[in-house]
Amino acid sequence: LGEIHWIWAGCFYIYITFTSFALLNVVTGVFCQSAIESAKYDSENQVRQASQAKRYYVKKVRKLFGLLSHRNDNDITLDEFKSAMEHEQVQGYFEMLGIDTNHVWDLFRSLDQDHNGTICLEELVEGCLHLRGAAKVIDVKRLSVQTD
Repeated sequence: LGEIHWIWAGCFYIYITFTSFALLNVVTGVFCQSAIESAKYDSENQVRQASQAKRYYVKKVRKLFGLLSHRNDNDITLDEFKSAMEHEQVQGYFEMLGIDTNHVWDLFRSLDQDHNGTICLEELVEGCLHLRGAAKVIDVKRLSVQTD
């Protein structure tokens, strides 16, 4: 092979450099995608993430309890609940927690697990954990068993 002009040699070096970086980018992408896929199916990681999400959710529900309770005691009455539900901040908290607030009385009855007319912090936390999100199959099955 004969000598080539320095411009063509420069173009060749730029081509080789660009191709090398492109190849390294593809290899890195495949490696990262593989690591992400394996982490997604790691059960310990899923348990840890679910536990962190639940702790964060409970923290937010405790803060909501402070907004709902006007007397700063350990219980929320129906009147306190109704008046608090008129505030956009409280409605926003419930929406952020994934709980529908359209029917205040039904929501209060759902949260009042011991049916004494008040909601304590534990009832609010447990009720909100149960009511968040869409209905699950077990909820629908429990409802059908109760109506039979």
